[in-house]
Amino acid sequence: MNWQEYMSVQGWEKITVPAGEFVALRFQTLINYESEDPNKVECIRKETAWFAPQIGRWVAREASGSYQIQGQIGVAILEGSYQWQLSSYK
Repeated sequence: MNWQEYMSVQGWEKITVPAGEFVALRFQTLINYESEDPNKVECIRKETAWFAPQIGRWVAREASGSYQIQGQIGVAILEGSYQWQLSSYK
């Protein structure tokens, strides 16, 4: 299956999550892929992640996906979205 992934750095941001406040580098990823289901077209996944070097890990991530049904172009169906925030660390 075809898979195209693009990642870009958006810059430094101050972000507050349940584990505290961090200065984090924001990354964005866009994935265009071909589904095993031939009826699904224009399949896209998007992810944003904030990496805090001071603790050496991600402190927040968001992801979502969408696709269209063959013959129904223009109507996007949303799937598999989530938000994750660091609640604590040692």
